[in-house]
Amino acid sequence: MTFSGIDGQSRLWSLSGSEIARYEGAFRSFTPDGQSILTYSQRDDKSRRYSFGGVELASYEGEFRRFTPNGQGLLTYSWREGKIRQWSLSGTEQASYSGEFQSFTSNGKGLIVTQPSETQLFYLKERRLFDQQLLAWTTDKKGLISYSESDGKSRLWNLNGIEKASFDGKFLSFTPDGKGLVTYSFSVINKSHLWRTNVTDPTDFEGEFHGFTPNGQGLVTYSNGEDKSRLWSMSGTEQASFEGKFQDFTPDRQGLVTYSRSEDKGHLWSMSGTEQASFEGELLSFTPNGQGFLTYSKSNGKLRLWSLSGAELASFEGEFQAFTPDGQGIITYWWGEDTSSLWSLGGTEQVIFEGGFRGFTPDGEGLVTYAGRDGKSRLWSLNGTEQASFEGEFLGLTPDEQGLVTYSSSDGKSRLWSLIGTEQASFEGEFRGFTPDGKGLATDSGYGTVLWSLSGERLAEFTGRLTTNSGIDFTRFSDDGQYLITFLDDTTHQIWQLDNGLDDLLARGCNLLANYFRANPDQREQLGICLDQPL
Repeated sequence: MTFSGIDGQSRLWSLSGSEIARYEGAFRSFTPDGQSILTYSQRDDKSRRYSFGGVELASYEGEFRRFTPNGQGLLTYSWREGKIRQWSLSGTEQASYSGEFQSFTSNGKGLIVTQPSETQLFYLKERRLFDQQLLAWTTDKKGLISYSESDGKSRLWNLNGIEKASFDGKFLSFTPDGKGLVTYSFSVINKSHLWRTNVTDPTDFEGEFHGFTPNGQGLVTYSNGEDKSRLWSMSGTEQASFEGKFQDFTPDRQGLVTYSRSEDKGHLWSMSGTEQASFEGELLSFTPNGQGFLTYSKSNGKLRLWSLSGAELASFEGEFQAFTPDGQGIITYWWGEDTSSLWSLGGTEQVIFEGGFRGFTPDGEGLVTYAGRDGKSRLWSLNGTEQASFEGEFLGLTPDEQGLVTYSSSDGKSRLWSLIGTEQASFEGEFRGFTPDGKGLATDSGYGTVLWSLSGERLAEFTGRLTTNSGIDFTRFSDDGQYLITFLDDTTHQIWQLDNGLDDLLARGCNLLANYFRANPDQREQLGICLDQPL
């Protein structure tokens, strides 16, 4: 093999001196299987894989660095971006890492990269793509359900990306026993389908599925064209019909509520289809004690509290947010003023809080608001006394309920706070949720998904984001913490295996970096990582 700087090409020669083939770029390596070669061209900063006959098989952005330990992929480095990229041999980018490659870990599952100010450990992961809209984990968490608008089918996949079954219609719910599922078909007008694992043909129901009965022995559908709900047995026999769109079952599970949009009226029914009461507006929520309910009337903008017999008990101003934890009051929000109000159940306004309501404190004695005017969240007692303030918008309490997380769009950072307002850690990107073990969190950043320890150490990065432009929301982690799902777009997803879960990522990473930190103890202190791990 020779390389000419004049034309930037490598040449393969026979032992007799005859030219066999030419390849763009300088020769870098044979592939692990010995069946092709790798070159790199400075002209366009690309690496290429060729057959020995000179046919280009794949190209990769950046300069070739190393094959992955399993021989099924490779790494390149982009000088322009300062990034390492992981590729399949076919040329599909699988992940990217900021910094310069140093070495693979001894078990071949990770790599260490360095930047001027830090050393980081990342885990090599294969991605499995689902060219569908992802809807749910299976009940046993060993598979996924997706939906494709192109053919109107839902599909069941295992976690290796293998399709196990398909169903007509869009997935809506699993059955209460977890042994079946319900879809709604847009191609077959106004039909829901109940699929069981032991049968091929589904049971069909007129209307769109809206819920199972409390005892799990029936289901409710709604037909938009005739504005009617129906109660069915699981075998497909109609039990009763109700005027209006199904809203919810009553707290005692002996009746249900519907809403008729043409009248702007709600109706309370027995399960047999007998109307018990009617009231103005659409059901929002039952009271915590189950003895009344709130409605909102679109015709006059009124929020009202009713008894189950249909008698009006009180009215309130603003948009309903929540009942207080003790069930003795409600919170509403005023959009125009960006304030929240606490009301007694009798309709008396008691306290006004700056900002929009975001949630109650764990003890039920306070609440959190967020004011867009100054970009701050505030913690209040229910009597209106401000307890603490926090930079950014409140996004959730910590799993132990001893702190909270905010996000500031001004600097693109999420922050972890104590409940008294002390900042504990900051994280690049927007907070998307805690890991199942409660010991880490995930953010969406400009370049992908990042997992962090609660003390602010970066544990791993993945391509793709945890949300999409269309707002698809999905439980990103499996319950056991073994898998993470990211989105490339609305219909393309990646599933990542987290080995033994996030719980030991930091411990294993610190173990792999132990030699480096022994030789550079100042770096351990400067980076602030692995301080509680023995070296």
